Amino acid sequence: DSMTWLVTASFVVKTVSTMYLLQALDSVQKNVGEALAVIVIYAAQVLLPNVDKAFDLSVFLLAVMVVGAVKTYLLAPGVPKEKIQTACPRPSDVKVVALSLRPITCEGLP
Repeated sequence: DSMTWLVTASFVVKTVSTMYLLQALDSVQKNVGEALAVIVIYAAQVLLPNVDKAFDLSVFLLAVMVVGAVKTYLLAPGVPKEKIQTACPRPSDVKVVALSLRPITCEGLP
């Protein structure tokens, strides 16, 4: 069947291009590329005359929303290192309350 070979060829091209993109880009940008590829594949399924698939606006908008959400994540500014809180607070920030006989400390943790 020709459609089977077409799908196989598209997955081979997708895999090779994904490996190339993974070398050049980070994983989040690779996922944006894959989400855009899903939109292109969906548009091809709708537009090709030999594929019997009707356009569904909700499916298309959902794919566009995923691309937009990931792209927004990429554009968001990073948190400065001085604003990042560690898991173990400073000793001056700790209020000690005796709840058990064994003390809980943060020593030995990174």
